[in-house]
Amino acid sequence: MRFSPAPKRQADQIRSQAQRILEESEAQRVQADVELETWLASRREEAERREAELLAAAQEALRKLVTEAEQRAAPAEQQAATANAQAEQILREADPHSQQLVSDAKKDAEQFIAQASAQADQLLTDTENEIKRLQAAAQSELGELTKQKESISSYIAQIRQLLNT
Repeated sequence: MRFSPAPKRQADQIRSQAQRILEESEAQRVQADVELETWLASRREEAERREAELLAAAQEALRKLVTEAEQRAAPAEQQAATANAQAEQILREADPHSQQLVSDAKKDAEQFIAQASAQADQLLTDTENEIKRLQAAAQSELGELTKQKESISSYIAQIRQLLNT
């Protein structure tokens, strides 16, 4: 008894069509992987660029604040030096009352310098904390993007597995 070649040909056609669909699916998966990697790289670069811009802006702001604090402190230091010189002169020439005035002037100058220094330190700390916060946010966004990539890759692997069965 001989079998008709039509079922074999039909099976070959179905097998060929299934192979072509599998190859097209694999090509689409590869293309999707490439597009995903490109998109993730773009997002990563954007996040790094934004982080660099924020860091540069924070550093510039810090530099301006330090410069401003130094500019404020310079006259105060000059005033303190002048007050100190005047105080020494008054001490040599004046009574105990004038000595008290000189002491008060020195304390005021020292307090002013201490306040300016404390403000500069606080501004530096605040800026450093902001930089850390921005870096943590960028790292978190990068982690989320990585999770999305892994999820998409897993989904593609499941589809491939379904197609292979």
